Amino acid sequence: MNAPRKSSAIFALNEQQRKTGFLFDNGMSSFTGWSSDLVSSKPDAYPELEDVFYAELGNHFMNKEGNICMALADWAIRKPVPVLTIHDNFICPTSTVHKLDKVIGVHFGEMFGGRCLTKRNDFDLQP
Repeated sequence: MNAPRKSSAIFALNEQQRKTGFLFDNGMSSFTGWSSDLVSSKPDAYPELEDVFYAELGNHFMNKEGNICMALADWAIRKPVPVLTIHDNFICPTSTVHKLDKVIGVHFGEMFGGRCLTKRNDFDLQP
């Protein structure tokens, strides 16, 4: 989403793989053209997102995500509700999940003009 064109996306994937080995560090063998194949398969896999690819929108959406996280942290401090934020995930007491869901939905709606569907994972951490 941050790449201005297909060739930039392919270059970025190859460069990241060269620097970190992220794709082939678990015993996979390298093959020529993997990044080109991956980038070329994207429109078929996600046709509904075609208008956002190569539009350099990644940073735009990351900023909006960060603003939602900050609004949620502000709400949690004012209430007070303990919330641990990890990237785009929030860990909170079970008793506040529905309130937190509502706050996320309100801020998402304000920023994007639509509904936000959240995924809830319940973990019982009692010994």
